[in-house]
Amino acid sequence: MNSNRKPKEYPAWQWKMAKIVWAIVLPIGAILLYLGSKNEPAPAGPKRGSLAYETCEGDIDCAQSRSMSDASVECAPQIERLARYQVRWTNEGLQPIFQRWRWSERYDIVQKYGQNRIIEYAGDTLQFQNGFGAFRRMAYECDYDPLADEVIAYRVNEF
Repeated sequence: MNSNRKPKEYPAWQWKMAKIVWAIVLPIGAILLYLGSKNEPAPAGPKRGSLAYETCEGDIDCAQSRSMSDASVECAPQIERLARYQVRWTNEGLQPIFQRWRWSERYDIVQKYGQNRIIEYAGDTLQFQNGFGAFRRMAYECDYDPLADEVIAYRVNEF
């Protein structure tokens, strides 16, 4: 490579033309950006904490994604209290304790709370120790009300 090479010089008229173009383009772009960024009011939808919001208007996958972590925190200690001896969770790392969910269809719950309100979470990553020291795998369920943020009922059965 030739290190004695001079950078290319542009004629003065090209520099003036570039300045004029930028003097026109920049303000127009700024105005368009300002006019385009005016926030329009968000469409009216259900408010956080309302039944329609918390239950996603009947969409179970949406509702469980909003309440899964709260349900796990509320349900786990209640389920653990049913054990006579030690409890061991077998879920690994960040795996949730509930693998299945659905709207509760239990007659007493539907009569009291209505359709599509209470989420019935279920899982099987739990072991209870028996009187001989052996751990038995258990299946568990927890009925959770996302609107009131409370556990309605919970059950554990041997797997």
